[in-house]
Amino acid sequence: VVVFTFCVAPTIISYEPYLFRWDDSAYLLRSVKVSNAVWSGDKRSVVAEIRSNIRPPVMTVLGIPWGPLTSWDAAGKCFVTLNVFTVFFVAVSLFLLLRIGLNPPFFILASVSAFAALGPYPAVPDLEHHWSVGLMADSTFAWIAFAAILLIPYETKTSSTSSTFDDVVHGFFWALILSAGVLTKVTFFYFLGLVVPTLLFIRMRRNGLRSAFVATASLAICSLPAAVYWLRYGLPALRY
Repeated sequence: VVVFTFCVAPTIISYEPYLFRWDDSAYLLRSVKVSNAVWSGDKRSVVAEIRSNIRPPVMTVLGIPWGPLTSWDAAGKCFVTLNVFTVFFVAVSLFLLLRIGLNPPFFILASVSAFAALGPYPAVPDLEHHWSVGLMADSTFAWIAFAAILLIPYETKTSSTSSTFDDVVHGFFWALILSAGVLTKVTFFYFLGLVVPTLLFIRMRRNGLRSAFVATASLAICSLPAAVYWLRYGLPALRY
């Protein structure tokens, strides 16, 4: 766990000077607009920003926890929000890896590989490290997708016996990860289509139809906010 933490942290957080480009500039601008609209009570502007954006909303709400963003330093707090969000799903992935029982040498090798692929060395701005620590959705999305895939071996390890409460908790846990994914990038629907049927099949085979039904109901109820977003704003924006 210590090796994992030290290897992964530099792929998320950087204290080097940052040069904004096209996509990250657009994310920052929308975050500033949405935050200022929310804190001024301008609901119409918030809805307009969401409707006019073909990207899911996670990257446009980064500034809301910090109040109105009226200075460059205040806008920079969007990095903090994104880092906290990313670290949360790194922690979820770590939890799943530990519960699955990954062999420690392979665990350490995977951690070192992540650092080698996304770490700050060599220090070339155009390599992957710039994007992994930038104001971009890619690094966060990768960890969410990784956590979603890890749900499959996690389910095989933990679904041998279950109660109704356990089924509800599993459905909530699925919804937490999968909802975050579809609210981060449209391409997460690819993982959604692969992971959800697999989880339900494992649940039904190991615990029966009732267990799978309860977990599905919990998943559906907890995923309602993400579903409402896509039905009201996401699909119309994509069609436009």
